[in-house]
Amino acid sequence: MIELGILTAPTPYEVNFVSAVHSDEDIEHTISAHYDAVTKIRSKG
Repeated sequence: MIELGILTAPTPYEVNFVSAVHSDEDIEHTISAHYDAVTKIRSKG
């Protein structure tokens, strides 16, 4: 995710929050990056 420009929580006990500062473009970029990351992980099997 870092390679895709998204910083995530370092532990499973923390969560990510959306704030009023995030634009629709920020949210779409995050969703797209998650999809791309999962696709990349799955392709490596």
